[in-house]
Amino acid sequence: MKTTKGFTLIELLVVIAIIALLLAIIVPSLNTAKQMAGAAVCGSNARQIVMAWITYAEDNDALLCSPYTLTYDPVNDDYDWVEARVSKVTVEDEIFGTDPGAATGDQGIVGGALYPYYENPEAVHCPSDKRSNKPATDGSSKEGGYRTYSFVEHVGRQNNGSEYCHKISDIPSPGAKYVTVEENDCRGLNRGSWIMDRDDPSQPGLVDSFGIYHNMRSILAFADGHAEKIVWKDDRTEEYSQDWFDGTVRQKNGGYHTTTAQETGNQDLAWLYSHYPTKR
Repeated sequence: MKTTKGFTLIELLVVIAIIALLLAIIVPSLNTAKQMAGAAVCGSNARQIVMAWITYAEDNDALLCSPYTLTYDPVNDDYDWVEARVSKVTVEDEIFGTDPGAATGDQGIVGGALYPYYENPEAVHCPSDKRSNKPATDGSSKEGGYRTYSFVEHVGRQNNGSEYCHKISDIPSPGAKYVTVEENDCRGLNRGSWIMDRDDPSQPGLVDSFGIYHNMRSILAFADGHAEKIVWKDDRTEEYSQDWFDGTVRQKNGGYHTTTAQETGNQDLAWLYSHYPTKR
């Protein structure tokens, strides 16, 4: 009788080991590819938002909308770019303002001044931003923030300081000045605008954090309408973003802020300072 020889235990273990090795090599590459694919969609979203921002100004005597949200700037609610609440319950509430406990006139993302110019709630969300899949880190809502993008503090008509840009023409070298960023707020949604500490040009610091969702890269949109994938070169930039989201960020001068250790020699902060949009 002819017998068929099967695999030995050692042969099976060798095959399993080879498969495990291949998976260890392939999985990180797949994750990186997924992040890069998310970055492509994110870049398209950021361009939609910034082009809506430019078109809005063209339709409103060159005046920019407010970078704030309704809760932070109730006087100027007619031109806040979104009307997102400080506290939300679900993603649907953040987008459509369906929370029955919301203040009158609180319309969410679709009620913002820019929404008629892009008309797509998904445009405000980077697919690599997973905060909306779990509760807010600080426990303020059942779900984390859906809106990924925030406008920079100094571009808009809500303030009258000498450095604030009320028109695109107020921004020097618009192709080199970013106006929207991916933000990583732990408080249920990205509140207000995005700002950094610019008091000391020799050592600027971060106040608000970045959403670093694309393998040490973030998408920033610029005042001329283009978007770029910015590569962060200092690990401390990512560290601060994670600290912010975890709710463990250190405080300086009584508020959220990078520490001196995170700021000293950080070339990312130097770049952000030199490309920050202010009227000069």
